[in-house]
Amino acid sequence: MGETLKRTKTVLDIQVELKVAEQKLEELKAKQLPKKEETKAMRELGLQRTVDKFLAGYGQGKLPFSLGKSKTIMDVIPGNMVVNAAIVAMVLGLMNAVLCLHYRDFCNEKERQLQFTTQLGKFMEPYLLFEGR
Repeated sequence: MGETLKRTKTVLDIQVELKVAEQKLEELKAKQLPKKEETKAMRELGLQRTVDKFLAGYGQGKLPFSLGKSKTIMDVIPGNMVVNAAIVAMVLGLMNAVLCLHYRDFCNEKERQLQFTTQLGKFMEPYLLFEGR
């Protein structure tokens, strides 16, 4: 009891955990909250400290396994991956807008050149295709 997993670098000190819980309980009793509120606050404290440690260890790859049902879907994505993906999406969106503007200008120019060449061909047709006698 009170020992950490072999592969982790963080230390789980049960005495510190108990002291934090006792301090929180004393703080709640000083506020003279109803028992139901006290219980809810203590549950939230326990979940916060447990879940934070679990997610931090799992996200850093320090936990080789996870306890739970095998059919449970758990979405654990490190925050830096989310931020990086958002930045990439913004950059790609900006590049897409710039390239679309460039492509639109390119297409407009080619359309203008094609229309000019078509009109020039129609104008020059009688002279170019003249077979003479």
